[in-house]
Amino acid sequence: MVEPISISITALSVIKGIMKAINTAQQTIDSFKTEYDKLKINLADLTPRIESVNQFNEEIADLSRKDRLTVQRRTDMTNLVEQLKDCLQLVEKCNRLSFWKYHMINFYTEKLKACNESLNGFVTGVMVADIWEETMTNRRVKYDCSVPKPPEFTVGWTEAVGELKQKLLQEELLVIGICGAGGYGKSTLAKKLCEQVKGKFERISYISIPRSADSPTEKNEVEPLDWIGPTGMFSKLWDDLVGGSLPKFGSADGAREQLKQCLNKRKTQGKGMLVVLDGVLSDSMLERLVIGTPGLKTLVTSREELNGVNWSYRVQQLSMKDAMDLFRHHALLQGPTSEYVDEELVEQIVKGCNCHPLALEVIGKSLKNAEIGEWRSKAESLQNAQIFDEYEKILRPLYTSLQDLTPTERECFMDLSSFPNNKRIRAAALMDMWVHTRGQNEDRSRAYNILMKLADRHLIELFKRTRNETTDLDKSFGDLFVAQHDLLNELAVYVSRKEMPNTRLTIKQGDILDMISVTPQKFSLILKIVRDLRRLIKGVIKKMVYSLFGVGDETGRRQTEIRRTRGPSLRVDLAQIVSIHRGESINLERIDVPFPRVEVLILCFSCNFYCLPRFMNWMGNLKVLIIANDSMGAAVLSGPLPSGSLKSLRAVRLEKILLPISCTLMKPFKGVQKLSMVLCKVNEVLEIGPGWDIQIMFPDITELEIDYCDGLEKLPTAVCNIVNLQELSITNCHDLCELPEEIGSLSKLEVLRLSACTSLESLPDSFSGLRKLRFLDLFCCSRIKDLPNNIGVLHNLEKIDFRRCFANLPDALINLEGLRDVICDEDVKTLWEESVKTKLRRLRVHGCKDLVSLNFLK
Repeated sequence: MVEPISISITALSVIKGIMKAINTAQQTIDSFKTEYDKLKINLADLTPRIESVNQFNEEIADLSRKDRLTVQRRTDMTNLVEQLKDCLQLVEKCNRLSFWKYHMINFYTEKLKACNESLNGFVTGVMVADIWEETMTNRRVKYDCSVPKPPEFTVGWTEAVGELKQKLLQEELLVIGICGAGGYGKSTLAKKLCEQVKGKFERISYISIPRSADSPTEKNEVEPLDWIGPTGMFSKLWDDLVGGSLPKFGSADGAREQLKQCLNKRKTQGKGMLVVLDGVLSDSMLERLVIGTPGLKTLVTSREELNGVNWSYRVQQLSMKDAMDLFRHHALLQGPTSEYVDEELVEQIVKGCNCHPLALEVIGKSLKNAEIGEWRSKAESLQNAQIFDEYEKILRPLYTSLQDLTPTERECFMDLSSFPNNKRIRAAALMDMWVHTRGQNEDRSRAYNILMKLADRHLIELFKRTRNETTDLDKSFGDLFVAQHDLLNELAVYVSRKEMPNTRLTIKQGDILDMISVTPQKFSLILKIVRDLRRLIKGVIKKMVYSLFGVGDETGRRQTEIRRTRGPSLRVDLAQIVSIHRGESINLERIDVPFPRVEVLILCFSCNFYCLPRFMNWMGNLKVLIIANDSMGAAVLSGPLPSGSLKSLRAVRLEKILLPISCTLMKPFKGVQKLSMVLCKVNEVLEIGPGWDIQIMFPDITELEIDYCDGLEKLPTAVCNIVNLQELSITNCHDLCELPEEIGSLSKLEVLRLSACTSLESLPDSFSGLRKLRFLDLFCCSRIKDLPNNIGVLHNLEKIDFRRCFANLPDALINLEGLRDVICDEDVKTLWEESVKTKLRRLRVHGCKDLVSLNFLK
């Protein structure tokens, strides 16, 4: 059999031939030119992915792990080469086609379209197994130049891009700046510039820097580099500019020096490299991030002009004409709507938005397909909306987009202020919050509807890792991510402070905590005295001490505040959501204050060791706990788990944590209904260790999610003893090769997801014990050869996701009387219809072509 490495090289060679044939064509028919442009885009997207697979294959060969490359994947690569060769022949025929043979133009145009669709299907569907496997085995894959694509429709950037391109290519200018107010399009301009100069640089690295300010009007005295992980930034730079194995970085300064030394030794073959730093807050931050090595250019975006740049371009306000064009595009004023929306009304709305690009986009999309009355109401509200005492000119038009939201939807929008901006948020985490704190507990459908409404109004952006048709079938949102423009995040912060002050508390790097009435030390001493005396006299001494010192429970304690280095002090006794963004230096032992009303606690950090804070002991109303690590590796979690105090806890989410955890368990978490473990690393068998037995720790959970967990080779048998478990999701766990026989004892299990468990080879015979199973997800389980012969006894099974699964179909499938929907690849749809649907008349077989969107990984 042909080795996959040589197949990849052949594919790259054929792609070069196609590009050469297109570029050297003397004359091109107009209809061919359109398809050629699409073909060039497809080939440009395909090339880095083939290079990644080629590198992946080489590393597997070095590791003697050729068994990980299945016959199916080799066949896919062979088919790709054949498609590319056919494409090359087709382009050559089109180039030779004479103009007088006009009757053949449509024929060859359709062939070019089919060729484009075929190549696009390969990019989005076939290569997903290798990409997913690569993601969690730390063999870093490069996708294009890591630059996000700019919006498809833009206005007013032609001259700016030309001027910036000219300056960027001047040798003496090493650091170029783009500055302007928030939402003016600095990031869009930077992305468009990268598109223009992509061929001028060997590699490009694009880094978005989260803002740490709690308000757009506050000057950042403490920069967010610590809590977002400076070494993480340089790790990404190393990945994008150097590649290969990642060294251990001890500090940000050490990481910068290591990267600088490596780049100085590296030859760039006449082309330089470009680093884009999007959202730099100050000169001191720029100084820490700029590497300063020959052949390396840096493009910086910032709100203020920085002294550390050699030349800066200030983004200007859109002209009225460009603003009108942009608004019309977002409001879709090309159809029937334009008949009753007059030019004067459009101009009034655009002026109310102050020609601000982000405001035009948000307001325009909110008015799409709206009645004329809504347009007039929006124009009036833009003139009258006044909530902000500062930044009003920018935030006022954005605020009007919230006016048609219900109170619950407004609260959900404000909840986004508790997460770091410029970071993608897992939609499942948001919906966990809303289900348990906003009363959206009807099958999560109401929470999902709120998410979609916010997206429709462009208050958030949604990204899908896969085009998952099963989302509507099984209510799974593991592939859905949420992002938000930093100005909209600031809007959420501002509105929350104005309308619901002190209910959402975000503690970031540099915030100084203080108890106005009672210091943390004094409160701890009082509490210790109370605990000691309570053993002798129950309740009486406790009340006396509380009364004597002026502190008590939620009703008797004096007002407790957090005094900050910037911004107003915040009362912790009113906080319902507490979000702590900890870096590598902040000491959580200083945070020793009670949070009596907190329902959601979000702990974000970037370090290798994390000790749970002591204040969790005073969170009796806590319902949702999210612990998210943002460093490059999994973190060790330690400290006592105050399970006895957290009696209201319902959902726990762990992200990038080393398992089993080292925390001391006081009592089982009997009320917890959902446990999620995402991007965690399993260091040993999960049953081992005194602090980790899922059955003991969470005896009542009904939903268990395990996603992208590296090192999980076998599902712990303890999971099979959770008698109330209804949903079990084990997805993207590429080391999982076996399910225990005991899984058949999960008699209440209704949903089982095994998506992208690429090493799983079979399902146990005890599978027949899952009599209540309704949904089975085998997406991309490419190694499973056979389904259990006794699968026919699962009469409640309604839906199966069989995409990229190559298992044989047993005859017992015809006994699945309740089966209604099967999602499979287009090429096996006929097999399902002939072997199963003929017996099950109500079965619907859905054939899919494009399954995966790799744009998410850029």
